[in-house]
Amino acid sequence: MNLLEQIQVKEARMNAITAEIETADSVDKVKELNVEYEKLNEERSTLKTALNAKPVVVTQVGDLTLRGAAGQGELGVEDPRATVEYRKSFMNYVRSRSKDVPVELRADATTMTSDITALIPTTIMNRVIEELDSYGNVFQRITRSNVPGGVDIPISSLKPEATWVAEGSVSEKKKLTVTSKVSFSYYKLQVRIATSLEASATSLDQFEKLVARAITRAIVKAIEASVFNGTGVGQPLGLLVDPRIVAGQKLAFAAADATFSGWMTKFISKIKNAYAALPGNAIYVNKATWDTYMAGMVGTDGHPVARVTMGIGGKQERSFLGYPVEIVDYLPSFDVAAVGDVFLGFGDLSEWILNSSLQLTYKKYYNEDTDEWIEKTTLIADGKVADAAGFLFLKKA
Repeated sequence: MNLLEQIQVKEARMNAITAEIETADSVDKVKELNVEYEKLNEERSTLKTALNAKPVVVTQVGDLTLRGAAGQGELGVEDPRATVEYRKSFMNYVRSRSKDVPVELRADATTMTSDITALIPTTIMNRVIEELDSYGNVFQRITRSNVPGGVDIPISSLKPEATWVAEGSVSEKKKLTVTSKVSFSYYKLQVRIATSLEASATSLDQFEKLVARAITRAIVKAIEASVFNGTGVGQPLGLLVDPRIVAGQKLAFAAADATFSGWMTKFISKIKNAYAALPGNAIYVNKATWDTYMAGMVGTDGHPVARVTMGIGGKQERSFLGYPVEIVDYLPSFDVAAVGDVFLGFGDLSEWILNSSLQLTYKKYYNEDTDEWIEKTTLIADGKVADAAGFLFLKKA
């Protein structure tokens, strides 16, 4: 049995253990299954490390010596997609209409399929991830994970209670209950890069910056929009569509309520105490709503409850009634919203999980019907909220 087959056997048993845990009839059985699962996971990681360490055959292509996993020179580079050879080949592939990235450089049994033309070089991916962290105020707050698609992940709640007991007695054991579970699918998010942008790059470094910036802006907007409005069909499931966010978490709010008393009674007082103090909590609202109905608000004592401070680099940092405010375009302003539309969101977005390896593929082909080159970048991802109970939304009354 080769390494890949051994990995598949262990993964099959791990999936079976996950199902057995859900039907286990005792805590001891759950503990036993968890121990077996962790052991299999460690063995699986060891096997995958050994499999990925397999060297790539040295191949001569044109005037470039492609060393694969050996990297540049004798020092070696662990990641074959970080080598200068691969990066230059990818740049030529994007900017040229006839050259492909050599198959020897694209060979990667772990991440590739036969119909994928090229993987984005690691150097560009690093730039993309760095910009994703700094560009999108919503993307910064969500959680990123990389778990197998189709596997049910239990969302457990542990809520023990302390009880008074008589001398010599012990309190009742509290059971860990599984309240719900989530699973992730595989959805494709595609980005097109403008040919004029590619042609304007005159150096490798400039080319990588331009490609990363073009990819980042498109990906950030698509992912952030799906956090709120994703349908869950062919794309992630957004907060406003998730059936686990019940009607009681979407509160009616009228223009007449936009007073200090109205905000307190119709909004702040409705936040569950268990979630009110979470450090990741924030208010998400359109800029027009902030400017019209929130900015300048003062309390009954005359002290401001809506504040704007200038952060590092002159960036405005807003807060309202003690919570940070993030301006987003994914929610309509109060004035534009129709009756029943959500215009303000509140909660900890770290509970919304983007499940993806953040590994991008790039493919180019010619469309004979439209006489144009189609150049697209693809990201495989899914996303949905884990704990939906802590979110609150205001809708136009």
